Amino acid sequence: MTKKLRFVSALAAVLVLCGSTQAEERKYQDLISGAAVPSSFDFNGDGLKAHYVTFAGRSSLGPVHGAFLVEYDFPGVAPNPACANGTLKLPILVSSSNRAVTETEGQIFLRDEIASALFCLNPATGAFTMSLNGIFTGGLGKFAGATGTYQYKGRGQVQLLDKIGMPFGGFVLETEGRLVLPNRPPDRD
Repeated sequence: MTKKLRFVSALAAVLVLCGSTQAEERKYQDLISGAAVPSSFDFNGDGLKAHYVTFAGRSSLGPVHGAFLVEYDFPGVAPNPACANGTLKLPILVSSSNRAVTETEGQIFLRDEIASALFCLNPATGAFTMSLNGIFTGGLGKFAGATGTYQYKGRGQVQLLDKIGMPFGGFVLETEGRLVLPNRPPDRD
């Protein structure tokens, strides 16, 4: 056997033992529903409190549940041509989310792109629609180091308002995206 052939054979054996270093790209989808309630979080010290949102549903990776915090700019509500007639755009200031995928023992972290957010509220009925884009920013377990992009769209209903006008309500939304998982070498016990 030549030196070159021995080297190639040895390199192939190392690659097999270590596993491939290529990332795995997967289509990600979920359908979730949940509820939002005002919280005590004030991300930027402006006096506006974030909403704490919990949800559950199904994803392309299995059952999913999680939470996010979102701070709305209630004083900034205004008509917007991107919203349907009779609805007002409610600007979003901060949004942070995670999804725990229970069948795969991991958690995915998401960062919403606030500039893409479109939250349209009908002040007469409390019905709303929402959409935005974002990026996957890692996670825990098999989702550590995850990247990729997503977009979601949904609808909901405000059910109650407190004394200062902070809403409580429910929603349903669909997420679609591409999740890129770094390939890890197999565990060796």
